[in-house]
Amino acid sequence: LPSLCPDPQRHVYKWQLGITFLGAIVLWTGPHLGSDSDATIWRRTRRQHRFRHGERWLGDLGYVGCRGILTKFKKNQMNGPGRRIDKRRFNRAHERIRNRVENVVRYVKRHQLFAQGRAFTHSVEELATVMKIVGHVSALELRRFQRFRSFGPWPH
Repeated sequence: LPSLCPDPQRHVYKWQLGITFLGAIVLWTGPHLGSDSDATIWRRTRRQHRFRHGERWLGDLGYVGCRGILTKFKKNQMNGPGRRIDKRRFNRAHERIRNRVENVVRYVKRHQLFAQGRAFTHSVEELATVMKIVGHVSALELRRFQRFRSFGPWPH
């Protein structure tokens, strides 16, 4: 979850969020320093990622080069090996499916804790605890009010 922090005197923390095709939260790590790249956070938390054999996750371009992550083709890769039309189709499908992650992120960010750019003025430990609660509550609510259908033969 990227954090918005207009005040440069404050610290920014990130959370890493993974969801299933159905929109259920299955990975929640943090807090991470806002200055750390998504790829750095992914590599540092690798042992917490519950991959099934042969499974891959979809990520945005912040995860390029990360093991187990499929990202869109960058513009400069469109002319490389492989048919350009196939790469475009892949990118469109990737965006359509990954949009579910952005919907869940938006859902979590709408929590009252983040309302009106409010700053959290307690310790990092307390922030981590509050965010775990927000994550669990969000996961429960998302499960109760499921918005997405699954793809293919996968139950998740």
